[in-house]
Amino acid sequence: MTITPYRRHSAECPHKSQRGYKKCQCPMWLERWDKGKCLRKSAKTRSWEQGQKLARAEEQRYEQVALGEKPKPVAVTVEEAATSFMDTKKGEGLDKDTLQKHRRMTALLLDYCHRKNLLFICEVSLPHLTAHRAEWDKNLKSKLSRRNNQGRLKEFFRYCRKSKWIDENPAEDLGTIKIKKNEQIRTDPFEPEEMQPTLAALEPAFEVEYTRRRVRAMQNEYSSSSLSPLGPHRRFAHTTPDSPIHLAHPRTKTYRCLSCGRWSPHSDWYAQS
Repeated sequence: MTITPYRRHSAECPHKSQRGYKKCQCPMWLERWDKGKCLRKSAKTRSWEQGQKLARAEEQRYEQVALGEKPKPVAVTVEEAATSFMDTKKGEGLDKDTLQKHRRMTALLLDYCHRKNLLFICEVSLPHLTAHRAEWDKNLKSKLSRRNNQGRLKEFFRYCRKSKWIDENPAEDLGTIKIKKNEQIRTDPFEPEEMQPTLAALEPAFEVEYTRRRVRAMQNEYSSSSLSPLGPHRRFAHTTPDSPIHLAHPRTKTYRCLSCGRWSPHSDWYAQS
């Protein structure tokens, strides 16, 4: 397939009748014919020499496809690979904390690559990653954080390998970061003296909840009692968790103290309640 570069002159160009004029600054375009149809697209350049190179590269790519050959992968920068990886993680619906950990991993890698003049992801090798890991103790204090960061780094390079940006995954050969038992983060239970202030602060709330549940249980019990069928009309009264709980009967103007179980007339209390 032949691809022809040509000048697409502007209306004011004095050489607009000459498609192959090389010295003006009108944009370059590429033209090819496919099954009787003329297809054109912009070369995105105004240089005649650059337009020629793009035309030859397009012809070579079409020839490789026609012969069943795979085109050579395009070199991808470390920053482009990191951006694509983060877009993939955002699409997976991860929470903010997990995304922040992946973002920190890529930021550390980008900083190292900038300092070592590593532009493309295919230039990063195992010695580079080993030296990069040796600097993690400046930002990641615990061994557990460094081990988790290494796992995310391996995941990043697996993504680059699947995207065919690199031929081999250099991170797979990184050794495991070992953590001894005395270096692990332990979560011990509270000591008895540490629990006493907490229980003391919760004790009033427990008392109120106990009283509320006791009143509800008594109400359910006496609502089903044959001695007093006026369940919805009876009332309970109590002042504090320590005071007696009274069951009032509105028809007989009496109340029952649930502490002692006696029914007693108490019109004054009933009128106030």
